[in-house]
Amino acid sequence: MTHKITHGAQALLLLAALSAAGCSLRAAPLECSTTEDCARFEAEDGVFYQCSADDTCAVDSAVECRADSDCGVGAGCTAQNTCEAVVFEPDAGPDTGDEPDADAGPEGCTTNQGCIDSVGEGSACGADGACFSLLGENDECERVHYTQPANEVENVVYFGTMLPLVEPFGTVIGRPIENAVQLAVDDFNKAGGLPDGRKIAWISCDSKGNANVARAAATHLVDTVGVPATLGPLFSEPFIDVASSVTNPRDVLSFQPTGTSPQIGGLFLPKKLVWRNIATDVYQGHAAGKWIQDTGLTKILVLYKDDLYGADLRSEVAKLLDADDALDVHYVKYTNPIAAADPTPAGLGAEYGATIQDAMRPAGGTEFDPEVVYIIGTNEGAIAASAYFQVFQALGLAAPAKIMLSHGAVPAMGDLATQFEANGLTQLIPLIDGVAPDIFDPTSTTYQSYFVKYTTTFDNAQPALASTTSFDAVISILLAMSAIPDGDPITGTNIAAQFPRLSDPAANDITFFETAYIGTARGRLAAGENIDLVGVSGELDYDSDTGEVYTQFINWKSDKNPGTGNWGIKQVQKLTFPNAPETTGGAWQAVE
Repeated sequence: MTHKITHGAQALLLLAALSAAGCSLRAAPLECSTTEDCARFEAEDGVFYQCSADDTCAVDSAVECRADSDCGVGAGCTAQNTCEAVVFEPDAGPDTGDEPDADAGPEGCTTNQGCIDSVGEGSACGADGACFSLLGENDECERVHYTQPANEVENVVYFGTMLPLVEPFGTVIGRPIENAVQLAVDDFNKAGGLPDGRKIAWISCDSKGNANVARAAATHLVDTVGVPATLGPLFSEPFIDVASSVTNPRDVLSFQPTGTSPQIGGLFLPKKLVWRNIATDVYQGHAAGKWIQDTGLTKILVLYKDDLYGADLRSEVAKLLDADDALDVHYVKYTNPIAAADPTPAGLGAEYGATIQDAMRPAGGTEFDPEVVYIIGTNEGAIAASAYFQVFQALGLAAPAKIMLSHGAVPAMGDLATQFEANGLTQLIPLIDGVAPDIFDPTSTTYQSYFVKYTTTFDNAQPALASTTSFDAVISILLAMSAIPDGDPITGTNIAAQFPRLSDPAANDITFFETAYIGTARGRLAAGENIDLVGVSGELDYDSDTGEVYTQFINWKSDKNPGTGNWGIKQVQKLTFPNAPETTGGAWQAVE
């Protein structure tokens, strides 16, 4: 029996009880008091709103734009909020009264350094001899990184990323992945860079986890900077948007190190420009469904994020659960943080608490006390898990037997355990599991070498789980650039054509962090040999027919380091797919 429940506004019934439990649920506020309050809706669906007389946000059909980035290439946003074609003149820099620099004066520029000296950091000299902003006229990007100490700014190939660097994504996933990208670029450059001596200059853009913002950044990277390859956006929905509307049409390679939507695979053909090194949710859905079935419990609550990742993984896991007549499954959608009225952890906790309460105690409906809760989301999934525990405590219910987090929330399991311990709820920690693709083996010498270099480089910061696939993705892209035949331009199409040469099972392994591995790989590729990459996240067996990889899956538990007292995660079970790309024949087995 399967139910679909949508949440309403009955959370006030338990306001006092939840406040006592440490979670304050709020009454639904008025939508807006000013037009600026409606911006959250604009970020979600791309149309523009005004705050109406009844304090609700209504579509304003007279508004075409709020900023130049809303108008596309070659147009700008006027003071009347309409898009008009504009001609952008190069910025000649501030008028200091001195004679103009020879490299960046009124006649134009000849070097990047001349533009940096006259216009400022983040500028470069274009092919037309004019200075331009690498960060974008509307600050679509955040910074340009040149590898130190050489700081070569002239002889470079630009590479761009679109990562969610603001909260609630920044600390847990965006910034750690940004660190991994920097580490990979610096390692590649210090090993000599491209065969012709050019280095990689990296441009970091903040996608904010939003498709519209990511599209603007991608358009700048592709049309203005001319990057041949990009990494991200991280989440499936903005990635599909950007790949479909920007990178694929312009023959730019795009790489996804974290997004698992099956729909991404549909973008690969015919150009073969879309690649990823994390398994599709076809496998995660099967692994999660089997994990739930193996518990032997029958009352299941599936909470899923209101985005493409949540919808697709919910659909995949439902293929197993809905076919099992013994299960009573309730599916409940929760708000995407980018669309939340209050996207702070406290605000999300309150909103998710209301959603969960309505699912368990729907007004006029049947009460439902789940035995297993499966949360499909990214790092906000840990907030949903915490909100669930607060709700069942307030209701006076027994704890569920199991709570499971999808791979997007697994990196937050240690923080969740820390939070529970601080609140005297250590008895709840063993109830939480995570299921994720096998992209992280803490016992491997490759990962240990990566961990040491990462923590040493970034002041003892801990690498996020997804940083492994991101590091591997960047090294893969740059090695593919290195394999392009002499004289051929570095384009997305030419980079993509080299990917099959990186994962030839008949070739010699190139294992990341072994001595001079980048130089060895580059030398073999230059000699016409193929190689077989073994990255930080494991074997990088790129399938040249799909642009994807297949991996086994890991069941994770929270784990406290006896030496430091810090909470992390450990592997407890593995599920392999011996008949991949089919999902048949898989079985969970304990990790020895």
